[in-house]
Amino acid sequence: MAAQVREADPDLVVNNGLGVDAANILQAMAQLDYRPKQMFGLFPAPGPLLALGDDAEGMLSVSMFEPNKPTLDKLGPAATEITAEFTKRAQAAKLPYTVFETQAAASWNAWEILTAAVKSSNGTDQREMCDTLHQKGADTTFSGHLTFDPKVHNFWPTTQSLKQIQKGEWVTVWPAGRAAAQLQGPRS
Repeated sequence: MAAQVREADPDLVVNNGLGVDAANILQAMAQLDYRPKQMFGLFPAPGPLLALGDDAEGMLSVSMFEPNKPTLDKLGPAATEITAEFTKRAQAAKLPYTVFETQAAASWNAWEILTAAVKSSNGTDQREMCDTLHQKGADTTFSGHLTFDPKVHNFWPTTQSLKQIQKGEWVTVWPAGRAAAQLQGPRS
């Protein structure tokens, strides 16, 4: 596959895989002395890509949350405190990737949504919890106030963003209101 990509030399390689798929593809291409002009990975493991150094520079992906300073500044001190504590504990546990990002933010949101439902309904009756979420929504630290409308399958407006590896770090590059850096275009 890496040889086929090299031969085609596309402007953009899109990997709709997960986990280490994107890192493995980049490693295979690097073994052939080839770097794609631009690459997008849908749900990659973020740490292994950063470990590739320059071979992953410019890599694009989606994110619900990246702890870039402009994002944290907008969200306030609670988000900064949570992400700092997460990193501190992850480092103490000697985890290979210690950044509070999409997976952690999604899990944090889930707990805040569940907590709001239990508190608002005064219990754990599932019907009452759902009804209260439909009526009141839930406040979350990382995605703001979320509403739940069965007519749109309980999805709130997107909180997705586009992130890119720049200088060895994941940074939000879109939308402009949440960007920590400007999008870098393809290599020539």
